[in-house]
Amino acid sequence: MKEELGDCSYLVVDDDAFACVAIVNVLENIGCSKVFSTCDCEDACSIATKKQPDFVLIDIHMPGTDGWTVLKRLRKVSPNSVFLMVSSSTQLADLNASVELRADGYVIKPVLPYSFPGILNKARSKTMKRQRL
Repeated sequence: MKEELGDCSYLVVDDDAFACVAIVNVLENIGCSKVFSTCDCEDACSIATKKQPDFVLIDIHMPGTDGWTVLKRLRKVSPNSVFLMVSSSTQLADLNASVELRADGYVIKPVLPYSFPGILNKARSKTMKRQRL
C-alpha cells in the first residue's frame, strides 16, 4: 500500500449525489487526486474490479442494496482495499453491523477534513494487521 494518503486511490459509493460530492471534495482538499465516485452499487463493483482502489468509502443506508451488501460484494473483487462505512446514523446497531462485517472503519457524516486523514490512517493500519493474519 502506498505511504502517503494523497498517492492512494479512493472509491466513494453513496446514493446521495450531494453527499458523494461532499466526500470527494474533502478527499481532494486533503490532497487526494485519484478519487472515483458513484451513486450506483453495480457501477461500484465495476469500478472496484477495474481500479482496485486503496480505499473504499460506502454509505450504509441506500435504497435497494444497502452498504453492508455492497461491502461484501466489493471485498470479493477488491480484497486488498481498506473499507470504511460512512453514515449519518449514530445508531449503535449500524456500528455493530459494520464491525461484524469487518469494516476497517466507520465515519459519521459530515466528513470533516481535519479529522479525515487520521481516520483513513487508522483504518489502513487495521487492514494491514488483518492482512498479515
